[in-house]
Amino acid sequence: MNASKWRLGLVIVLVILIGTLFAQWADPSMLENHPLANLIRPDYCPSDSVAAYFPTWSGTTYEFAGEGLEFARFTRRITYATSELIQVEDLSGTNQVKIMEVTPQELRIVWTAEEFYEDRNLLEPWVKGERSTLPGREEVLVPLKAPLQEGESWSDGRFKREIYQVNSVVTVPLGTFHDVIVVKSKALDADDGVQYDYYAKNLGLIKRESRYESFTVTSTLEGLEVVNTHVYRRN
Repeated sequence: MNASKWRLGLVIVLVILIGTLFAQWADPSMLENHPLANLIRPDYCPSDSVAAYFPTWSGTTYEFAGEGLEFARFTRRITYATSELIQVEDLSGTNQVKIMEVTPQELRIVWTAEEFYEDRNLLEPWVKGERSTLPGREEVLVPLKAPLQEGESWSDGRFKREIYQVNSVVTVPLGTFHDVIVVKSKALDADDGVQYDYYAKNLGLIKRESRYESFTVTSTLEGLEVVNTHVYRRN
């Protein structure tokens, strides 16, 4: 009897969920006051969204192995985050902090500071418009931009960029990743040097390769710690 009631209850819940999804599709406003609204995510991230390739995981640490230059090895930390803003710190020879905006349309670097060694949330003064209190300078850089299609190109404050490859399979020390997007960047004020950034879906940057006439500098993801609870690493 109990099993029958359990199955009946499950069927009822499934019917309600399916009806809720249909209602959200037909009229999104109907979902707001639905009793099961917390189980539905109308703000899901489509696979062709830029945000799918740069998750905003506060407390995440990426460890990159390096070849070709002393500072090719570095650690990247997402120290603070909101749904569309993240504070990213790259630790190598010099510690650099960036404020990034992540939307379905683009990944934008809006602020940068070098020699940053503080445990400080820069997102709050940024949102409040108190930018004079921030270290560093304002930026206009767009490392990744939709539509995520091969051959799409754009320019920002310092680089000419294009989506060089899509749906690539890339192997780094941490493992092999599919659905990788490769962005090719060339500095507007330099004749030599081309940079390739590799973004894995639901993970972010997994590889960076800077090619020059006489040498190549490569950084590849070898370790990942998510919110200080789950550690993934290959030695």
